[in-house]
This record gives sequence, C-alpha cells and structure tokens, in this order.
Amino acid sequence: MLDKKSLKSIILSFFGTIALTIIYKNSVFAKIPSIIFSFIAFLCLLLSYRSKNKFLFEKKELILSFVLSCFYSLVFTLGDELDVLNNIVWTYKTLFRIVLGYFSFYGPILVLFGLIKRRKNSISNIVIDKKLFLKSYLIILGFGFLTFLALYPGVYGYDAGFQILETTSNKVRLSTHFSLLHSEFLGVFVNIGLNIFKSAEIGLALYSLIQLSILTYAATRVTIFALKESNSKVVYILSLIFYSVFPLYTIMTISTCQDSLFAGIFALLIINLIEQNETPSSKKKVFKIFFLSFLFCIIRNNGFYAVVFLLFFQIFNKNYRVLKILPIILCVICYKVYTGPFYDLINIYKESPVREIMSVPSQQLARVYNYNPFIINQSDFNTYKKYYTNLNDFIQYTDRQSISDPIKNLLNDEMVRKDISGYINFWARMGIKDPKNYFEAFLLNSLGTWYPNKEFNDERMYHPYIEFKMLDAKKWNKDYVVIKRKSKFKLYNTGLSLLVDYVGWKYIPFVSFVFEAGTYFLVYIYTLGFVIIKKKRKYLIPLLFVGALYLTIILAPVSLFRYSFPIVMLLPLFVSILLSNNKKIN
Repeated sequence: MLDKKSLKSIILSFFGTIALTIIYKNSVFAKIPSIIFSFIAFLCLLLSYRSKNKFLFEKKELILSFVLSCFYSLVFTLGDELDVLNNIVWTYKTLFRIVLGYFSFYGPILVLFGLIKRRKNSISNIVIDKKLFLKSYLIILGFGFLTFLALYPGVYGYDAGFQILETTSNKVRLSTHFSLLHSEFLGVFVNIGLNIFKSAEIGLALYSLIQLSILTYAATRVTIFALKESNSKVVYILSLIFYSVFPLYTIMTISTCQDSLFAGIFALLIINLIEQNETPSSKKKVFKIFFLSFLFCIIRNNGFYAVVFLLFFQIFNKNYRVLKILPIILCVICYKVYTGPFYDLINIYKESPVREIMSVPSQQLARVYNYNPFIINQSDFNTYKKYYTNLNDFIQYTDRQSISDPIKNLLNDEMVRKDISGYINFWARMGIKDPKNYFEAFLLNSLGTWYPNKEFNDERMYHPYIEFKMLDAKKWNKDYVVIKRKSKFKLYNTGLSLLVDYVGWKYIPFVSFVFEAGTYFLVYIYTLGFVIIKKKRKYLIPLLFVGALYLTIILAPVSLFRYSFPIVMLLPLFVSILLSNNKKIN
C-alpha cells in the first residue's frame, strides 16, 4: 500500500510531467522520443517530490518556491506559444497549462533549497594567492587562444565595418551610433595592420588578442571570487571549464562587437560593488568603482541608464552611503561632460536616441496596425501618418516581429522630438484599446532574452543568434575594409562552425539549455529571490544593478546573445552567491 505522501508525490509528478511533455513536443530540442522524455521527466519529478519531504523548510522558502514555480511555468508556457504561434492563446487551455507547469518546478526548486541548506561547511585547502590567479588566468587564456587560432584573426561583425570606416575615412564622421572609445580601439589596431604590416588581418588579430586578454582577466576575477564566496573546489573547477570551453563565451572574447568589452567591465564592476559592501570603502575602491562605471557607460549607452538605477539603489544603502554614492555621481557628471562638451569639441555627430528608445512602442503600434486594424479610426490613422513616414511598410512587422529595425526606421524622429507628449499619449491610447497585442509585441521583441527554450536561428529576428561568419565587406559597402578568415586550426574551426554557426547545439538535449540566454535569466531570478529571503544584503544592490541592465536589454531593438552576454558571464558568480553561507577562504 502507498502512503499518502507517496501517492501525493506520484500525482504531483504526473501533473508536472504532462506540462513538460507539452512544451517538449513543441521544442526544437525534441530529439528523443516523447515517451522516453516523459518517463525521464516523471522519474526526476518523483524523486524531487519524495526528496523534499526529507528537508525542513522555513515559511519564506515555501512562499518563494511557490512564486518561482508560478513564474517559471508562466515563462515556459507563454514563451512556447509565442515561439510557435507568434501569439498567446488567451483561453482556459493556456491557463490550465500554466497551472500544470507549476508542478513541474515546485518540487525541484524546494529540493535545491534543501540541498543548499544541507551543504557541509568544509573548508577548501585551496590557497587563494597571486599564484592561483596567474595559473587560472593562463588556463582560461590558453583555451581562448585555441579559439583565436581557429577563427583567426577574430570575428569581423556586421557593425565593425562602419566603425572602422569612421576611423579610416575622412568622408565619414564619427557618430554616437557606436561607442567612440570602442570604435577608436578597433580602428587603431586595424590601421596599424594596414599601415605597418600591410594586412588588415594582422590588425584585427592584435585587437582580438588584447580583448581576449582583458576578458580573461575579468573571467579569472569572477572565477577566484566564486571560489572565495562558495569555498568550493567544484565551483572553481566548473568556472574554469565554463570560461575555457564554452563556445559562446570564447567566441565573444574575439568578436568585434562592443558588447564583449562591455561584459568584462560589467563583471569587474559587480565584483567591486560586492567587495565594497564587505569592508569599509577606501579611496582606492571609490576610484575603481568610478572608473569602471564610467567605462561601462561609454562602451554602451544602455550602461548609463543602468548606472542611473544603481545611483538610486545606493541612495538607500545606509552603510557608508556617501562613499557609495560619490563614485556614481562623479560617473554621471563625467559621462554628461564626455557626451556633451567633449563630443562638441571633437565634432562628433550626435544621433537622436529617439528611435532606439521607441523600439518597443513602435513594435506595439505596428502589431495593432497589422493585427487589429478594426479599432483604428480615422483620427488614429492620421496620427499614425504623423509619427511614421510610410505606413505601407508597416507590413514588414508581420515577417520581423522580433526585431524593431524595420519599423523604428519609419519613425519620424524629428516630429516625435517636437511633440513627445503627443506621441506618448497616442501610444498609451492605442495600448488601452488593445492591451493584448501590446503585451504580445513586447514579449516577442525580447523573447530570446527570457525564454530558455527559444528556437534559433529565427527569421523573425533577421540577425543570427551570435555573430560567427566574417562580414562580407564589399557586399554592404565598397569602402569597407576587407578582412578574411584565415584559420590556423581548421579542425576546431569546423567544429565551432557546426556547433555555433549551424546551431548544432540545439541537437544536444539538456546541454542545449546552457546555450540559451533565457536560461541565465531564470538563474538570475532564482538568485535574486534567494538573496532576498536569506537577507544577504551585500549582494542585493549588485543584483538589482544586474536587473537594471536586464531592463535595458529587454527594451532593446532585438534579442541577441551579445546583449545578454554580460549576464551570461556572471554565471559562476550567481552559483557562488547561492553557496556563500559557508566560511570564506582568505
């Protein structure tokens, strides 16, 4: 006879398995028969529900597990429908799937809480010193160098052609569309290659090696920090493996996109913010946070908006409040001077940020226009024509629902700047008329950022998930510098091409989730919730800062891996925070 607890575990596992199987059938990862997947899922859920009875949980842990389970179920259910159907099925069937999905996560989340609580307080015999740091650095750098050889001279991305042209041609003005610092950094080395070595490939190779060295330093800092916080050899080894062989990380270290340096700076800034909460602030710490914050802002514009949120968070940080606010205030002031008087001094063309800011509103208005035209009266139609230049091109939205470029480029930004309140009122009015399509347009535009089961490559995004191929320079602009790939490690290049360029990772069950940006979003949400209920105050503001960056990413024109890369790079840090309730290594 089964006791009540065993019977309950079987029933809950059955419900959870149904939800997982529905999602799995629609998944691109469905490479094994559904019956086998369902059997494995049922056994895993049954084990988790039976195991959770072995732990004693606090009320706040039970509440958080309930909230996270509901949220994760919502993410997988809505993400599945948007990815497959382009819309959410607003019926009781969807609601029923969300309820069933709750049982897929509640048991495993509780067991994870229990395992973290029961972790033994063993002190690692690893000594953290400069020797360990150097050894870790060389290991990560060595594996990164193999990727560099395979993809020599680096990854020449689609934005890099114009960035280099800005620094090599007198006919093209420097603009604010790309980071001035990054464009100069990239352009200087390509110019060195062209002028000294008569080879653009050598110039890009020099750029790639320096960037690889910088990101390796940041990755090593995270690795050592994770060891110190978690006091775990396993975390240390897994961190080394992650930064050494994870293809999406190693490829980004030699990519020309400005997100690579942005991610390295962000990782260093997060570590310094946590360390600032551990011990009283010093002048050195204040300067480091100021310097990293300033670099963070000038590498990508969305960094500035995240830093403004950080300033707001630090105002409520009681301990050494002045020393924590001071570097951020100095950063904001210097950034405004840099993008104002300094840009004017060197004659930088300042592009209007209106189109970028209105990426999501433009998508929402385009969705209503295409999918619910019956609610648009003549007055609304005239307002559409006022703010957008060619309504006939709004049809592009139906093919490109996950990238705002085709629609935001139709925006009459001069008119919007003159009448910003009128545009906002129009956007709000149409949203009240059709909240369903507004909500779906918003989620579709950021689907890859938060949904861990996203299918790639996706034609609705137009761009590849991650840049791998070299820019076909002359195809896009006859003045672009031509840089060819000349692999020095062709076997590894072929493997990376199959795995990344041809999205081979999606054929590897379970492991494929590591390649999905949405997975890291769920890890972040779990970590933030854990920190809140455990009152780990020194991590709270840094994690809220991560959330601020996430907000800017979700509002971006498209959801690409490179935008989420700064958060992906923090995975070992998230794991160490979950395990940080033990004695630290000195």
